[in-house]
Amino acid sequence: MKNHYGPSVYYASDKSIRDALNQPKISDKSLQRLLYSRGILLSSENARDYLAGYFSRLNYDYYDQAEIADAMEVQPRRDRTTSRFITTQNDISIFEHAADAIKSEIEKREDGIDINLIDNRLTVSIDYISIDYRRSEFSQVRRQTGVIDVIKSATGYIVRSTQTPYIDERVESFLAEAEKACQGKNFSLSTINLQAVPDHKYRTEFFDLLINGLIGYPLIDVSAAYVFKKHPDPDEIDDDDNVSDDLEDIRIERASLSGKGVHRSEEIKALHNREFYAVRVSWSVADSSQDRFDIDATFSEPESCSGFSYLLRRVHQYIGKGRPPHQRSPLKKEIDTMYSLLEDSATRAMTSIREKYHAK
Repeated sequence: MKNHYGPSVYYASDKSIRDALNQPKISDKSLQRLLYSRGILLSSENARDYLAGYFSRLNYDYYDQAEIADAMEVQPRRDRTTSRFITTQNDISIFEHAADAIKSEIEKREDGIDINLIDNRLTVSIDYISIDYRRSEFSQVRRQTGVIDVIKSATGYIVRSTQTPYIDERVESFLAEAEKACQGKNFSLSTINLQAVPDHKYRTEFFDLLINGLIGYPLIDVSAAYVFKKHPDPDEIDDDDNVSDDLEDIRIERASLSGKGVHRSEEIKALHNREFYAVRVSWSVADSSQDRFDIDATFSEPESCSGFSYLLRRVHQYIGKGRPPHQRSPLKKEIDTMYSLLEDSATRAMTSIREKYHAK
């Protein structure tokens, strides 16, 4: 895998070096090591700002900059997951061939790819580097791992993948290769979306059904809700419409509420009455052992209600009556279980909403 530090890092100014060395991510030992490589010994009385300024006035090479960039690198975080549903009777080998087909495309970018087929489940792990040029020079790099999982289902396969622009592109190529292997026959793709249901009430009801539909995991609380309202294009407003100039200047498209019992609040009800509809919800559920799970689900494209994705954020593990729960990251088994339940609940909710909307 190639080491990207971003074009601007190769021309780091003395100010960039000084600012980077003053960041908490740069440990005292790292700064000592940089100066020691110049034959400079430090006194415990030397202030960090003075040492950073002193080093920035010295000559420094690519390896010095690379070391600083590594220390300043944005730490990876867990990304959201999205799903596509494939209806087919073909063997999973078509997906294995598709993974092999995109392997050369990925390796051309000098990114890493690992393909594993175990117990009728195909996992494709892709290691890559993304660069955010909006950050300072030494915080632009983020090493990421994206995953494409192909899981057998009753009607075909679920393709579950990390939702990032880079992985989304790889998934599109992956599915195109799989469909090509089927020669366009017996291969149907669907996603969770409400594009065919523009009514704001039904779009909000989708999330009500979703959060209450995790079998065996009753709803505990809704901690955050995000709503959206599409306004007409100013060019589409008829001059005869009874809209004052002052009101035309007021255009609120998004709103968010956070706290406790958000879904029961008068504030969220007032927004729904003004035709704002839900596009994202954060909530918690519990299992029979009283462990609590924090979940987040959203439509990344709020106007069309498409790009559905979800994330199991954390687990509050019950450790006894009267004792605070232990917060931890979810285990792989918990993620798989919860994501299967979320996909099932979202599919049932979408089907129900579409039937109600088209039957009215």
